[in-house]
Amino acid sequence: MPSASADGTPREMLAMSYPLALPAPRPAPRLRPGGLGLLLLLGLGLGLGCPGRPTDTTTLPLLTTDNRDAEHELASAREAADAGQDARARERYQAFLRDYPNDPLRPMAQLGLGRLELADGNVENADRLFHAVAEHADPSVAERGRFYHGIALHLEGRESEALETLRAFVGRVVDPEENALLLRTIAAASLTEGDRLGAVEALDALIGAASPTSDAEEARGRLARILREEVSPEEARTLYGRLSRRGPAWPLAAERAARDAFADGNLAAVQRIVTELREHGVALDAELSAMALRAERTGEADPHIIGVVLPLTGRGRRAGELALRGLMLAAGIPASGPASPDAPQLVVRDSVGDPAKASAAIDDLVSLHRAIAIIGPIDRAAARAAAERATVLNVPLITLSPDASLENTGPMIFRLMPDARQEVDELLAAARARGLTRLAVLTVDSPYGRAIAAAAAQSDLRPIVSSVYAEDRHDLREAIDRLTGEAPDAVLLGDSSRNMQIVVPALAARGLYSAAPGAPVPRGAQRVRYLLPSSAHSPALLRAAARYLGGALLSTPFDPDAAGAQGDLGQAYRARYGEPPQLFAATAYDAFALIRAAQRNGATTRVELPSTSRPTAGPSEGLSPSRGPRRATRVIEFH
Repeated sequence: MPSASADGTPREMLAMSYPLALPAPRPAPRLRPGGLGLLLLLGLGLGLGCPGRPTDTTTLPLLTTDNRDAEHELASAREAADAGQDARARERYQAFLRDYPNDPLRPMAQLGLGRLELADGNVENADRLFHAVAEHADPSVAERGRFYHGIALHLEGRESEALETLRAFVGRVVDPEENALLLRTIAAASLTEGDRLGAVEALDALIGAASPTSDAEEARGRLARILREEVSPEEARTLYGRLSRRGPAWPLAAERAARDAFADGNLAAVQRIVTELREHGVALDAELSAMALRAERTGEADPHIIGVVLPLTGRGRRAGELALRGLMLAAGIPASGPASPDAPQLVVRDSVGDPAKASAAIDDLVSLHRAIAIIGPIDRAAARAAAERATVLNVPLITLSPDASLENTGPMIFRLMPDARQEVDELLAAARARGLTRLAVLTVDSPYGRAIAAAAAQSDLRPIVSSVYAEDRHDLREAIDRLTGEAPDAVLLGDSSRNMQIVVPALAARGLYSAAPGAPVPRGAQRVRYLLPSSAHSPALLRAAARYLGGALLSTPFDPDAAGAQGDLGQAYRARYGEPPQLFAATAYDAFALIRAAQRNGATTRVELPSTSRPTAGPSEGLSPSRGPRRATRVIEFH
């Protein structure tokens, strides 16, 4: 019948679980040494030489007594302990210590009683007994006290002291139960101290030693959790290099290191680790096998495969569809006849506007399809995630997002879509070229309006006044009146084209009237020129408010009716889709053309795309040295 602790938990269960449970320590297991003969062996499996020095465990120090009554009293205490009669054993040990205070066997009684106190959770009482043994004149006896003193230190929560004491015994304990106790305690104390490397090494030794089966199984489970969920990538790499290849922990550390390397895009490391695992006969699971296959394929690019990541479902679906149309026209898909052997292939993945899906799509296109370059995504969050992953995998990515910070992600990230700052800069440059110097800014209080205002504030043509109105436009008159007193000659507007149908007439009504030089203006009105970014105008606005827009400067990134490459795209697009192309189609069309031009110039692997000036359907005119568009827009004057 197993004995029980004070809370009714069987002692054997406590013995199995305590060292690996965190953070609160629990009672230590009771170890039951064998019976006593006339000569009492203190060693119990420990090589009891000086710490750190190999010891011959066949010549363990012996404690003897000439007092047969004392020997009998201690033997009866041991027999009661072995039988699980803890109360009787405690009584016998206490009687021995009381009746034979100077007997040579006293350390044996102190150790026996101390182990009972430990098992009952009376750590302080136990440690006093162990400490007394640790001060014995015989170094071997003292070492036995230090061993159990180290266990008690852990149970008291003094982990660093426990580790300092117990690590001296590693490799020197012969008894399987005591060795298991030692290694489990070191593992638990190391985890409490945040030393996951030390815990893994202790558990590795515990599984590899001749430990009780229950200890080994528990250690395997804990080891797997630490290596899969708790260690950092750096710790996993350290353990992969440091652990013995013959131990049970090394394959787990190697698998974790391989997964981390794959996540970091270090595919050479994945291949190296997988090769070593195979050399040691470790079977790979399906996930790691797939990673290994992808790592092997990723190093080589297929020059015929161009990857595409676009939002084809979700909120950005319309923009994604327009971009895909442009790509299909550029690639000649569908082909009108038999495809050429070296014809490019588009492999398209739907990002759904989700950053995680965009990043996974980059992985798929690079490692599975071996794409030589990738185009997309469009929305900012997905584009950033894709750019970060493409940088790790060292694959060229031409993003269709206007986010100008994406180029800073890495040297293989490119952008053709204009951003607000570049567009405003070119509008203001056109204004300066016409002699306009007194700039006013009027924007809606929205992310877009604030971006336009910020771009103007950072430009060379600094505004003399800047005014903001709420999105409900109730304070529009007050916002415009803040401008009129400053007598501007140009007004930069930042709102949607739909709202401009209200804002533009309101400006004219308050006396800021847009007109070309020499054109008449109403009596009492100030002649100004409106500056409209591309998002602020549309054909509907130009039709509805034409009489208020004389001489206005319009940012027009894409004009489907222009000559040259634009005209070619416009004609082909209308013939296939029955409508004029939009900016997303033109930018995607240009991105494909840039990749193919690099290949025609000799690029056969994943390389940086050259900064070059070239005719384009969109406004970019190729890539700048900073890997953005050379131009953001074309500025036209409205009449």
